[in-house]
Amino acid sequence: MVYFSGHGVGIGDTYYYLTQEARSTDLSDAAIRDQAAVSSEELVEWLKQSPALKQVMVLDTCAAGTAALKLVEQRTISSDQIGRSSGSRTARISYIDGQRRRRGQL
Repeated sequence: MVYFSGHGVGIGDTYYYLTQEARSTDLSDAAIRDQAAVSSEELVEWLKQSPALKQVMVLDTCAAGTAALKLVEQRTISSDQIGRSSGSRTARISYIDGQRRRRGQL
């Protein structure tokens, strides 16, 4: 389980968790982004390195929805998890939301 609490920003379709080095939410400079933020792509790579069969990431930040979309987008979901959907990104998100509703998580 990974828990992040603090500040986050979305730039386009990419989420950035701001580290303690961040002095503002203006991440227009790539050098500042590299030094003071962790991107959703980096978070995905960190999760991929874990041998855990079940992984949980909690983002208690602004713009966490941007990260959720990116994390789901880059995940491999088997056909039995998708059911009869077409496998599109929207279908995967809808399927996951439906599962959360059934479990009382949404």
